[in-house]
Amino acid sequence: MTSLPPAPAASPLPAPPLLHPDHQVAEFTVRGRAHRLLIPRGSMDDCRAIFEGREYPVGLFRHAGVTTILDIGAHVGFASLYFHLQFPDACIHAFEPLAENQDLFRANLADVLQVRLHPHGLGAGDETRTLYLSRQFGLGASSVVRTRDHEGESALVELRDARKTIGGLVPPGNPVSILKIDTEGFEFVVLDRLREWLPAVDVVFLEVHSERRRRDIDRLLAPWFQLRHCEVPFGHRIKLLYLNARALQEGRVATVNAPEILI
Repeated sequence: MTSLPPAPAASPLPAPPLLHPDHQVAEFTVRGRAHRLLIPRGSMDDCRAIFEGREYPVGLFRHAGVTTILDIGAHVGFASLYFHLQFPDACIHAFEPLAENQDLFRANLADVLQVRLHPHGLGAGDETRTLYLSRQFGLGASSVVRTRDHEGESALVELRDARKTIGGLVPPGNPVSILKIDTEGFEFVVLDRLREWLPAVDVVFLEVHSERRRRDIDRLLAPWFQLRHCEVPFGHRIKLLYLNARALQEGRVATVNAPEILI
């Protein structure tokens, strides 16, 4: 498993210069400290949801020691920075295929040495795909599947084989503390390519955009994971938290559980 240099002492992030007329500055507070980010217009709600702990509710579990985090579908760095602020000693590998998002990610996390950006997406193989952009949602809903959320603008992006790419960073069997995937349709594809890693993953955060795919993912993860949180804020946008059953049994991960009632 690769390791990154230790993070410097935490300090509030300065507001980076605007790179585009569609950008704006977001201010938020985590653990009593103020921070600023450069974000695309249209993504303020997502930014708030993440830094208020609603999007990735890490408060629903306790972990004995978070070491490695995979942020697949990193957008402009919201989740990577949030996880870094929650788990400052963790090594975070972030994957984002859209160049415009990569520029903002670098501007926002340039001084966070524990986070490494990989400027491509992950999929079933190495390929170039057309990504349909969603500026009304701050590019966060951009997808290879064109829907009513996409205005017609598109960009070519690079995808790499998830199995080979992650294998070069975290050999199969090595622990992954948190796996977060939000790839606007590629969630099942990525998970399927990462089957070898799943027994050693402790926590999985997913956003899924199809009930059929949610059921497919549930079957895929069933041998190793328990679903511990599910939210459907609207339409086909399903947020899921899975915890590794063995990690729970061995005490690496713990939750405050209601009793099971089984008739």
